[in-house]
Amino acid sequence: AEREPGVLRAQILVNERRGRVSSVEVLLLAAPGAPEGLAVRLREDLMSSTFTLSTAFQHDPGSFRVTVTDALVGNERTGKTASFVVREEP
Repeated sequence: AEREPGVLRAQILVNERRGRVSSVEVLLLAAPGAPEGLAVRLREDLMSSTFTLSTAFQHDPGSFRVTVTDALVGNERTGKTASFVVREEP
């Protein structure tokens, strides 16, 4: 995702509920002047070019999202921002 034109940084966010993955989201920090529809196009590209993703989310395609955001998920204590984050949902 970070190789895509218009993407400054990307982060994979895995949401879990009771120890099971409930959704996966690719968060994107877009560069100024990033193309319109960046998230939609990237999601389509990932789903069509990655057999594992298309198979894993075939029964619930809405549980895989690509979102342009203003900020990635960071660790408040350390100030670091990881490329891969697992978050437990209530």
